[in-house]
Amino acid sequence: MLHRTLRWGAVLVALGCFSPLAANAASTYGAAAPSAIVAPQVTQQAATQTTSLLAGRISQAVSNVTGSIGGGPQPSFSPSPGRVSGLNQQGKAAGDPVKDTALWMNAGNAWVENDQDGVNFDGTIQTAIVGIDHQITDNWLVGVAAGYEHPDVTTKFNNGTFKGNNFALFPYAAYIINKNFSLNAVAGYTLVNYDTTRNNGAVTGSIEGDRLFGNLNATASTTINNWGLSSTAGYMWLLETQDAYTETGVGANRNEENQVRLGQLRWTNKAGYTLEQDWGSITPYGSVRLEYDASHTPTGVADAIGTPVANDRFGATFGIGADAKVGDDISVSLEGTSSEFREHLSTYAVSGTVRIKF
Repeated sequence: MLHRTLRWGAVLVALGCFSPLAANAASTYGAAAPSAIVAPQVTQQAATQTTSLLAGRISQAVSNVTGSIGGGPQPSFSPSPGRVSGLNQQGKAAGDPVKDTALWMNAGNAWVENDQDGVNFDGTIQTAIVGIDHQITDNWLVGVAAGYEHPDVTTKFNNGTFKGNNFALFPYAAYIINKNFSLNAVAGYTLVNYDTTRNNGAVTGSIEGDRLFGNLNATASTTINNWGLSSTAGYMWLLETQDAYTETGVGANRNEENQVRLGQLRWTNKAGYTLEQDWGSITPYGSVRLEYDASHTPTGVADAIGTPVANDRFGATFGIGADAKVGDDISVSLEGTSSEFREHLSTYAVSGTVRIKF
């Protein structure tokens, strides 16, 4: 435990500054045949997808307060009398108590598939998050959330499975510059535990490790009548270290420590239209997020002749959803997304968030 504490202490000092790593995923393969490999690219995809899902849902929860259209509408996009430009945009009469604390819950499922020969896999990634935050001033929000992630993947290339039970803890914060500009950030730690099988269960393994991740966003938004428009520029990163382990069973291998890293630039644009209701409002919206992997771990080769595993740097995620505000204190969000333009890889996800002020 001491060596791990010292290791992560050094990482925290260099937060977000990724230098070339000595461990290369390709070295994990060596001269072994693909059927004898548990696949570092599978763990990389699991780490990338779950971190992306968690970061997106934290941003969604934060935007529920900041008024960004992708995460929870206000009763109207146009400020009403009595509202201020900070977080307490509730439009209540003088003397009404301001509820500055909120509890929120999110659950979702993603379907992921890689159809490249030699490394093909498919499965699901389930996530659940509970968070609580507090407005310490009109312009500052701070909170903390805990999450659970469960990748459940069939690794077709080696007749195996890959499953995880991972737990994350992450503080987050938002700062409202004015009614049009805001910032939000999240940093977190995940304790990971993966169980693997191959050769129809003849060989099994258990992988333990740690993941650090973070996400920083700057958002600009405006309104035109009932239309709301927003644009968010951000950076997401992760660094996961998987401890060395030895498989059990006939043909078992020794697997050395492996690291997964990603630094991804993101640009998200959303447009939504608010429909006023007697009980509150509902805002259908559409979104597109452009993604560029400025830094990522090499994924090695797919077969004995050295075919590279596809690892595109560019992708895009398209989303449609609806946000509803029920009275002053309850908001609900539903969203579906599709990730595109990454060779051999496709991901579809649905999620829902409920936020309650008290």
